[in-house]
Amino acid sequence: MEYIYLGDRWTSPEFCHIKCDAVRRSDGKCIRGKKGTMLVMTEQGKKLVVIARLLRRQDKLVNKK
Repeated sequence: MEYIYLGDRWTSPEFCHIKCDAVRRSDGKCIRGKKGTMLVMTEQGKKLVVIARLLRRQDKLVNKK
């Protein structure tokens, strides 16, 4: 999984700190919305539209530790 979704105070607890991958177009780019959202797929295969600012790349988190 590429990202961790942090969530905010209005996010349901089941979606906080979930691991997910970006859903990509045929040219390899992520699917982003006009209002700062991003389409992701969870480990269970569920597709969600989330706030992109609350996504963190896992490789950056591993390098900090």
